[in-house]
Amino acid sequence: MDGLDKIEFLQSHENLDIYQKSFEMIENYFGSESEDSRLAPEVSSTTDQYNFNADQSVPMGGFQF
Repeated sequence: MDGLDKIEFLQSHENLDIYQKSFEMIENYFGSESEDSRLAPEVSSTTDQYNFNADQSVPMGGFQF
């Protein structure tokens, strides 16, 4: 059984404290269904395709370690 499934199962527990703690864990760690707009690439308004721009902060020859 997956960990999230176990926590969701605890939401049906008869002890109210266990229910509340499991609910809070799911909300805090798994509740965000919205996407972070900073992570998604831009979409071109003319072609309706993603725009992937090369990062200009990388040196031309790459990094030397």
